[in-house]
Amino acid sequence: MILVQPKKRTEAYVLPVSFLSRLPRATNLSSASCVVSVYSGADPAASEVVSNVTTSGTDALVTLPINKGVPGVIYQLRVKGVASSQSWDIDVLLAVLA
Repeated sequence: MILVQPKKRTEAYVLPVSFLSRLPRATNLSSASCVVSVYSGADPAASEVVSNVTTSGTDALVTLPINKGVPGVIYQLRVKGVASSQSWDIDVLLAVLA
């Protein structure tokens, strides 16, 4: 599990997640996704925290635009990278401040 710097409620930023250390050599990501859940606190719209997940493929980097969030909530972001017929998950914890 990866802990990242907390974000402010009104702050919008992009969180890069690297799969480089998990992929076999010379493997490129073909797609990526992210499932958001609440690790601590309450947010009925947690799935709206991340939108438009993208991957660069060749450098094994998944980009998560983070736009929303409820102050005091810690979100668990399960990022999935897919290459060929394999997939890898990375869990990220993100706290939102007031």
